[in-house]
Amino acid sequence: SLQQLQESYTNYKKQINDCLKSKGYNLSSSDNFYPGLGDYKKLMYTKPAPADTSSVTLPPPHVSVEVDYYKGTRTYTVILNVWEH
Repeated sequence: SLQQLQESYTNYKKQINDCLKSKGYNLSSSDNFYPGLGDYKKLMYTKPAPADTSSVTLPPPHVSVEVDYYKGTRTYTVILNVWEH
């Protein structure tokens, strides 16, 4: 339901903010492309890129949160991706 979606999205956003903001991650967001889900922006938590971009070190870990809707089953899903490289 949309109420459960709102609760889950808000809960994940708070927990991730509490965890990552204090560790130097920045939050950026982009609009949800699915009609009717404009309140659920895609959230990206990233660290600033290193000043020396010529090195071959891997990019820093980052996290994204997004909301999807599948018409076939009328299912809302909160998707959490974690990249640790």
